[in-house]
Amino acid sequence: MRKVVSKYVSILIIFLLFTAIVILACGCDKKDNEGNDSDSAIEADYKSEADTSEKPIDINETTPETTEEDTMSADTGDNNNADVVTTPEYVNSLTGLPTETDLSRQRPVSIMINNLQKSAPQMGIASADILYECLTEGGITRLLMVVHDYEKLNVVGSIRSSRDYFIDFSQNHDAIYIHAGGSVYAYSELSQRDIDNLDGVLMGAISSVMFYRDEERKKTMGYEHSMMTTGERIVAGIQKKQYRTTISENFKNPMQFVDFDKRVALNGNASLNIRLPYSKGQVVDLVYDKDTDKYRRHQFGGVPHIDGGTGEQLAFDNVIIILTDMWVIEGDKNYCLEVITTGEGKGYYAAGGKYIPIKWSKSKVDAPIVFTNSDGTPLLLNRGKTFISVIDKDTKYNMNYSD
Repeated sequence: MRKVVSKYVSILIIFLLFTAIVILACGCDKKDNEGNDSDSAIEADYKSEADTSEKPIDINETTPETTEEDTMSADTGDNNNADVVTTPEYVNSLTGLPTETDLSRQRPVSIMINNLQKSAPQMGIASADILYECLTEGGITRLLMVVHDYEKLNVVGSIRSSRDYFIDFSQNHDAIYIHAGGSVYAYSELSQRDIDNLDGVLMGAISSVMFYRDEERKKTMGYEHSMMTTGERIVAGIQKKQYRTTISENFKNPMQFVDFDKRVALNGNASLNIRLPYSKGQVVDLVYDKDTDKYRRHQFGGVPHIDGGTGEQLAFDNVIIILTDMWVIEGDKNYCLEVITTGEGKGYYAAGGKYIPIKWSKSKVDAPIVFTNSDGTPLLLNRGKTFISVIDKDTKYNMNYSD
């Protein structure tokens, strides 16, 4: 009987042990499954976060070539802000380039410059932020240099007489207009429009404060090619006349520029040598220099245009061609020109060895000019100096001249 009981007890013990092992095994399996579910939840959260961020970089994708221009203003430190470009505190509104002082509210000046070959070389002309050129009577041209930080100018000249349409160019920039004499049409406009101007001929005592005659130029070039000025004298002349020195409150700057880390890349035709034949005696070439990304100016049939004060050749980051109507005024004994500066017209913009067609508009003579692309969007320029040629639209100009 005891053997039977012992047998059943042994069987019961074995059964209980087997059951315990099975239960423990199931418990371990359950724990492992719970761990796998937890890992899946973490992966799902990561995917959810990744889906709301930028697309991950494909390491097999071709990376665009990075040029020096793309990186020259970049932060090359260990942080992740490599594409951040520092914007200068102060900027010249005519060139878009950094300045040491705040010029944002200062009016620029514009100066009429003699451009007869006999008067070469001009002094201080390389300091122009913007340089205009337009035909006058007799097949010659005059230049108008526009300068923002004029207080720093050294000797500038020689200074010559005004023409009425150059006043309109000056008004494009709300500039104080500097000249030495002028045509009857110019004096009429200066008076009727109450233009802030400094005249080396008809301003009496102010003329002596503002201008002087270079004795050496008088001897070698002639009296009419000897009138000069300086930044210090310009400041004194403005103070004597008590002209407004701050830009007009509602003035809209016609010069609009690309970002600081960019250069203009035009989708246009080649423009490696721009030829502008103003007349038989004045042919201008603007030759592209790929090493500097600028156009170097030549005139009088290929002569490099040199600043006599610095010895440097004039060079520009931007070239703008304004095409317009002009003609000799009927009955004028001096053959003065009528040049249309208002309304709308076409032109060209050259930069980086290429050019595109553009449009220009000017609502009235004292309003700033507006430059746009052909589609009407604002024309963005390289930061730097600009040459603006105002030329008869019937002139046989060539935007990519070759011999």
